Amino acid sequence: MEDKIFNECLLHYKNNFTDGNTWESLASKMNFQSGEVLRCSFKRERQKRNIPTKGETRRENINLDIKTNNNCKILLFDLEISPMLAMVFNRFDQNIPYDHIVQDWHLICWSAKWLFDSEVMSDVLTPSEARNHDDKRIVKSMWNLIDGADVILAHNGKKFDAKKLNARFIKHGLNPPSPYQIIDTLLIARSGFGFTSNKLDDLCEYFGLPQKTDTNFDLWKRAFYGDKQALEDMSKYCNNDSLILEELYLKLRPWIKSGVNLNLWNEDNVSICPNCAGNIQFRGNYYTSSGRYDSWKCLDCGAVGRSKYNNLSKEKNKTIVR
Repeated sequence: MEDKIFNECLLHYKNNFTDGNTWESLASKMNFQSGEVLRCSFKRERQKRNIPTKGETRRENINLDIKTNNNCKILLFDLEISPMLAMVFNRFDQNIPYDHIVQDWHLICWSAKWLFDSEVMSDVLTPSEARNHDDKRIVKSMWNLIDGADVILAHNGKKFDAKKLNARFIKHGLNPPSPYQIIDTLLIARSGFGFTSNKLDDLCEYFGLPQKTDTNFDLWKRAFYGDKQALEDMSKYCNNDSLILEELYLKLRPWIKSGVNLNLWNEDNVSICPNCAGNIQFRGNYYTSSGRYDSWKCLDCGAVGRSKYNNLSKEKNKTIVR
């Protein structure tokens, strides 16, 4: 990061480190993809220059200035599959028997990116592969990528993307990839909020984020039959979905209450934010019906939470009744 950009970010950090909206305006001024990308780039540069974090911990035995070494590899991805081709007798209320399916679905293309990495990786069928409905090559390339990830992130990833991939992996004789955890932005949106719609494009519109590329069913139809331009357009459509997925995830991330805990990949003996691996500040208490815990706030993404250990004394614990 250039000194001029870093110094302006540092000044902003010292004055407004809890105000995420101003990172967005700063990112726009500096031509960064988003406020979150700028914030994370600044954080890495700040740690390289050994500049300590803001804020002081309530507990003296916690050192927030220790740099964390987080090795979690988070892969964002999106899939596009083909429609099925079936023989039917009418248009309405169809329950199509399996033997009426002339051509089952297959993978058309995929796109993926590592969190905060600028490169979008992708693979798409060739016209010949599409006409032969042969997705073995791109299924293998997707398997190789998934096999190297600690966490995969997709919208509706648990119910759709992961299961669809597994169906094609086993179809082509591939063994299960290395174990991974799943972050599903659809489940996060459904569980913690009351949005009118939880679709990826609708959520992006709600937050004023970039949206999906406009398309229609004709694109899937032409790609199914191996139209070269349609396959190229499908790949671009898929690539954009991975980019806007990252934007949505970063918007939702401070609100995630369970799932992947980045402390588990942290090699230093210091507590970090389980959501973003950022620095945390302990502040006040968190109460349950039978315990009291140290509460914390992330100084980077704004997430909040509590310690897993009850901070009541043994004597006080014995007096608690329910």
